[in-house]
Amino acid sequence: MATAERSAGKPRWPGRCRIVAATILGWQALAASSPPASRPAVPAPGPSIFSDDPADGPGAARPVPPPVATRPGAKVADSSAPATEPAPDDQSPALAIDPTESAMQAVQRIYAARIHKIGLQTDRRQDVALAWEMYNDAMQLHTPSALQQATLNKAYEMGLHSHFGYECSLAALQVLGQSYPENKRDADEKMLDVYILASNTPKVKMAVVAALYVAKLNAMADERLAQSDFDGAIALLGKSLHAERLLSREQLYAQDEKIRGLKERGTIYRRIANLKTALEHSPEPDKATELVKLVLLDWDDPNIGGEAIPFVAPDLRRVASSMLLGIGKLTEAQAKELGDWYKKNYIFSLFRKSACLGSAKAAYDRALALHVQHDVIWLELKNDGEEAQALKDKIDHDAALKAQAQQRRDTLIITTHQGGAGARSQSGRGNTRGANAGGGGDSN
Repeated sequence: MATAERSAGKPRWPGRCRIVAATILGWQALAASSPPASRPAVPAPGPSIFSDDPADGPGAARPVPPPVATRPGAKVADSSAPATEPAPDDQSPALAIDPTESAMQAVQRIYAARIHKIGLQTDRRQDVALAWEMYNDAMQLHTPSALQQATLNKAYEMGLHSHFGYECSLAALQVLGQSYPENKRDADEKMLDVYILASNTPKVKMAVVAALYVAKLNAMADERLAQSDFDGAIALLGKSLHAERLLSREQLYAQDEKIRGLKERGTIYRRIANLKTALEHSPEPDKATELVKLVLLDWDDPNIGGEAIPFVAPDLRRVASSMLLGIGKLTEAQAKELGDWYKKNYIFSLFRKSACLGSAKAAYDRALALHVQHDVIWLELKNDGEEAQALKDKIDHDAALKAQAQQRRDTLIITTHQGGAGARSQSGRGNTRGANAGGGGDSN
């Protein structure tokens, strides 16, 4: 009877399904409106240095920083609920920090058990997961603080346990360099080392690593130059000449050219500094004249020798004063005098002959623009400017030919050197693949 009624009437299951579906949707809406159970992880800065090819295997792609979650079972505070002050009888003393424990000792103590447990395993990706967690923890500490600094340093060290963790090490070093200026040089040097390590890693994005390496190296060199530390900048750029795996031939040549230019500027700067020191003790006209001419002919800032101008001959004093004033503000006579001086003395410049002739041409153009009458003076100024431009063009052409010849020689040297390094690298990679095939684990 019941079977007949059920077959004759409408089935009851669709109605129950609608009830269950509505209940599930209600739960989903409630979950969406609830506060999150964890704080979002701090993303790692910078582009990924690892290949995104799925064939690279698990872990070869960029590791995702683990979220900084609350402990399992912990209650999440409702931010919308009004804060309630505890009753006076329920107040308890705040937790006290051990004043005898350093920040690094605290970090070692907090993570000691997990570091020990991970150390017993062969899969080094566990080290990387802990390194990212340390990084996330550090980013939520007070800035600046010794504890954050110690935690970031520990994240950097843990990230080096596997090439999968190099990005974490770089992220930690970047924060250390930005938030703690006293440690910026050390952090930058370590970043360069990590880039070199990454260049020897299989499936790495070599173009990305090379771009990051060169950008960091040039930024560090510019910081040295801002402090007139030419030797420091040259030493830094010299490192790029030994990074054959990272830089192309064109990049190596460009770095080599930059080093040569800095050596020239360093030579002039040291001579200027010595003359300025000598003038402070004894303002001799000969040294003042040498300083002013050196600045005018081989330096790009005429203000650097301004204190010596009062001690030189009147004609040189007028020329130096004109450069300080700026060509665009000169009178016709001042511009003509400045152009004549540069066209006559450019030959004594050590490294800036073309620039000196450029100044002469600009000065003649200024005088020509101010001379209204198209007379013999106008014709003379026009010819002087064209002569200065022709001399400049010849110097630039000869310099270009010399640079091309030097580039061919450097390319031959670099190709020979890279060939030997490439052979050694292929041999080393073959051994690494063999070891991985035998061990079946992650290579460090």
